[in-house]
Amino acid sequence: MGAHSIRGRAYKTIADIGKERIRRAAQKIREEREGQLDLEGKAKLDLGFKVLKLDQSSFKPWQAPSEELSADQLSQQLALHTDHIDPDASQEDILYELLIKAGFMPTEKIETLDLAGKLVFSIAEGALLICLEDQLTSELIDAVADREPMQFICLDKGFKGNDQLKANAVQTFKSRSQGAETEMVFKVV
Repeated sequence: MGAHSIRGRAYKTIADIGKERIRRAAQKIREEREGQLDLEGKAKLDLGFKVLKLDQSSFKPWQAPSEELSADQLSQQLALHTDHIDPDASQEDILYELLIKAGFMPTEKIETLDLAGKLVFSIAEGALLICLEDQLTSELIDAVADREPMQFICLDKGFKGNDQLKANAVQTFKSRSQGAETEMVFKVV
């Protein structure tokens, strides 16, 4: 793939050209507004943008074992997948991957909430809540369920092997959904 150029500058990809055009347009708007009175209340105009690139998953894929695998070998393979999150994946990588896999657009508004002392990401005005904390609590589960999201996604490692807490979380969301028009979806990844 050859380099592309605009006004003598070389770019690796067409996407780089698009990003540069957006940067230049934002700079031009800033320069035009410099020194002007803000009579229309546009002083906090957001001229930034976010670039997302398709990359490999933040989660290690499960490889189906062959039928010849012994119980000991299967146990070893299961142990390798206990922590299935790529150690190089950032919290933002995981957040956007889960957001897209849950059926939301990456352009949705994302806010952060403090629920029961834990960081929770609220997407689309609370329709989707995502918690990437390493330690989940029953107080957090109750606080999330009280918000009645369409979906709640959390990491399996946050349960720290506490199957009772995980089972209680499933029951909490199931019981809070009874009688509701739509069921709250609870997912663990």
